[in-house]
Amino acid sequence: MKTGGHGKAAADFNDPSETFYVVDDSDNEIGKASRKECHAKHLRHRSMGIVVVKGGKILIMKRSPKKDLHPSEWEANVGGHVSYGETYEAAAKRELMEETGLSDSITLVEKYPFSDATEKEMITVFYCEASGEPVINAQEATECRFVTLGELDGMMRKEKFTPCSTEDVQKFKNAIKRLKIVLR
Repeated sequence: MKTGGHGKAAADFNDPSETFYVVDDSDNEIGKASRKECHAKHLRHRSMGIVVVKGGKILIMKRSPKKDLHPSEWEANVGGHVSYGETYEAAAKRELMEETGLSDSITLVEKYPFSDATEKEMITVFYCEASGEPVINAQEATECRFVTLGELDGMMRKEKFTPCSTEDVQKFKNAIKRLKIVLR
């Protein structure tokens, strides 16, 4: 896989002034706040992840050490926050292009509330069957590869994966049969 840059400049990826929707546990909009405020005050805000599959294998990426949350951890999804004024789907398509250079269609998997020590989010998980080879944004990830579901399960037991990526993969696994996804 190649590396390159797509979309935003490096400094924009962790912009503390970026504005997000603040939502309740049912995803109703109740306000807006900056990225910094959402994380400092543990306000629930919107996020999404896309599980990218090609040839029956799942794309995994190691996050850049420059990321403000979970630097140098693995993730089995492409994703990010939903900016104020964006829909989940628009944000997912934007992130897919920014992080991989792909513009393939996406399919809804599930929406769920997520909380950990650093994030309180309403996450929507999507699935994407990649038609081309991803070109990984070097500002987002330092390495990537496609792995089988069995390899991913093994890595998740040994390596550090982002907490929401782990949850997204579980939601994706639960939807494989319903969405008729073929994996190796």
